[in-house]
Amino acid sequence: ANWVADACRQATSADIALLSNDGFRFLGYEGFITLADLQALHYWDALVTFVASGAELEAALGVNASRPVGYRFQVSGLRLVYEGADADGPQRIVESSLVPSKLYRVVVPQSIGEVHALDYLGRVFQTEPTDVTVYSALLDEFERSSGRSPDPALGRIVRR
Repeated sequence: ANWVADACRQATSADIALLSNDGFRFLGYEGFITLADLQALHYWDALVTFVASGAELEAALGVNASRPVGYRFQVSGLRLVYEGADADGPQRIVESSLVPSKLYRVVVPQSIGEVHALDYLGRVFQTEPTDVTVYSALLDEFERSSGRSPDPALGRIVRR
């Protein structure tokens, strides 16, 4: 599902995209995603952006690492290395590509950025609306790639 985060980041020109696993019904798929898979997704959430420093994002991602696997982020625009008990247990970030003092423009679904920010990010950020939904970003990416999505099993989060 990182390619979904890629599509959202590209569609909004954000530096980083964070999307929760719980919205993706195709996480168990192997190989390529089809247009029929996208149509069955029903992920109509509007996308919103916010600005945060690398230090603020690392703290938010640390909160997210303690959540159950289904609620952890899929990411685009950064790389994280987690360490912890196991994939389902609490994890902690041991390595990150974030620069603590740098400001990043981050895109998230509206439900994460506004409704569930404390649950997912540990704090509330001031969000700005976009005219893009997750679904429209996916359709644009699907069209750009001539109907071939990347393999959803490829990831940017490493667990030690």
